[in-house]
Amino acid sequence: MPYLISDKQSDCQGFATVKQESDGSYTTIGCHDTKQDAIDQMVAISISEGIEPGGEVANRALPDNYRPALSEDVPEGRACGNCYFYNEEKQNEAGTKAWCELWLDYVDGAYYCNKWQGEIGSRQVDLTVPAFIRANAERGLKYVREGFGGDGLTEGAKREAREMAAGRITENKVRKMAPWFARHKVDGQAPKNKDSSHPQYPGAGLVAWLIWGGDSNFSDRAQNWAQRKIDALNAEEDARSKMSKKIERRTYAVKHVEARNDSEGMKLAGYAAVFNDASIPLPFKETIAPGAFRKTLSETPDVRMLVNHEGLPVARTKNGTLKLEEDDKGLRFEAELADTQEGRDVYELVRRGDVDQMSFAFRVIRQRWNDDRTRRILTEVSLADGDVSVVTYPAYPTTTVEARKHLQKAIEAIREGRDIDEATMTVLQTIFDDMSEGHDHIMRALGVFEAMLNDRKYGTGYGMDEDDEDDKSRAVDRVGDFVEWDASGGKARGRIVRVVREGSINVPDSSFTITAEEGDPAVLIRLYRALRDGYVATDTLVGHKASELRAIDPLPEPSEESNRKISLRLAKAIVAARK
Repeated sequence: MPYLISDKQSDCQGFATVKQESDGSYTTIGCHDTKQDAIDQMVAISISEGIEPGGEVANRALPDNYRPALSEDVPEGRACGNCYFYNEEKQNEAGTKAWCELWLDYVDGAYYCNKWQGEIGSRQVDLTVPAFIRANAERGLKYVREGFGGDGLTEGAKREAREMAAGRITENKVRKMAPWFARHKVDGQAPKNKDSSHPQYPGAGLVAWLIWGGDSNFSDRAQNWAQRKIDALNAEEDARSKMSKKIERRTYAVKHVEARNDSEGMKLAGYAAVFNDASIPLPFKETIAPGAFRKTLSETPDVRMLVNHEGLPVARTKNGTLKLEEDDKGLRFEAELADTQEGRDVYELVRRGDVDQMSFAFRVIRQRWNDDRTRRILTEVSLADGDVSVVTYPAYPTTTVEARKHLQKAIEAIREGRDIDEATMTVLQTIFDDMSEGHDHIMRALGVFEAMLNDRKYGTGYGMDEDDEDDKSRAVDRVGDFVEWDASGGKARGRIVRVVREGSINVPDSSFTITAEEGDPAVLIRLYRALRDGYVATDTLVGHKASELRAIDPLPEPSEESNRKISLRLAKAIVAARK
């Protein structure tokens, strides 16, 4: 392939002599202060290899399909700014555009072309090896074949370089790259590693740097790429960790579940979920968008068909007795039921019409909320280790209207000092459980429900041992605890409304995130304000580690409000959660 010169290479400040690769990319051979020096090297190398000099690299014309990312035909979430060809470290003079390694031109991050690749930060991190890393690894291997590199290069490093040159890389290699580059960047200061006229050029440090995918001028480009991937991998692991603890269930009243018995046995067919139809009532309206199951089904998840989400399976995808597919209506299933008592019962009840509801258990991967958080659209879910179930009753035992009635009864009972009846307590507990992984708006109500239920069940001051005054020194990590901590203006006081022992808490109405550590949970606290003769709860939520908190006695209410068991703030929070 020909040799050319270019002033567009991201790993050179001035002009570069480059080699055009078979895939159309350009590998830097040498960097130069002047254009003439680059031309001289281009000509010399071309003559030595018996080929014609290629001249100067011209910018590729941006394609006709280069257009704003908000255009109707552009897939959601795609833009130049999250394409792996987009080199944000190299910008135009105005700082309004960044360099595209594919088109060799500056592009707008809010635009898009049909060559887009690699959605950075997506659920499955894209580990496609960039062209510059592939080229650098190949160049390093070439030096090794020519006898450069010394004895310090391990066979493992060479093998990994061959994989990178071929466009393949493992997560383990990516995780090693960033710290390796950080340790060895100093090697670039040695003359034999940076001066092509040095008699010992290329030095072992340069060869190793190239073998690991770094640019010949010891830039941070490969290290930065690896670090971005490491950050994305860590974020993915955190998301999966949270996701593994968060299985949700939805129930649909399906009108056409078919039950038939033929020579192959008892079979059911129908839909476990339907697109754009609301599930059995939630504290918010929820629908599933077409395409939500496409990715998870492509990963062949192991899904069981159960009865009421429990017990032994009556069919399973792993052995082929349960088949799932997404069509234009929803998640369709076909099941060959096991010839067991439960399988026979399910078949007969569906055939007679006694059971006509299906439910599925899933994990949310992607979702969208409207502005006031009253509607959620599931755009991608995972069925891994989930199930589809024939259900006798919906996952939510009451309608939204009934739930509101029970909440109103609870408010009135608390205000009047009466006990809450068991039916209302059951509804409150169910709503609390099913909202436990909700959005920030709902999370503000969770502490209300938890404290109310705990006060009723355990008495005011839940968590304190009446026989041990020193128990205040125990770990402060229970919902309902009153606590104090050191603030910039002195001591602050409040009541715990949420505790997370694994993962993190986003503090509402702020940019702060509190991450739990082993033995030190993340805690969300409602701040209390001191009045003349007591304390009142505010609308402010703050976050702390449990180790930063001290347990205190329940804060007294102001005397003029001592007969009120529920505040206006509490009523508003419950009403907001009912909407």
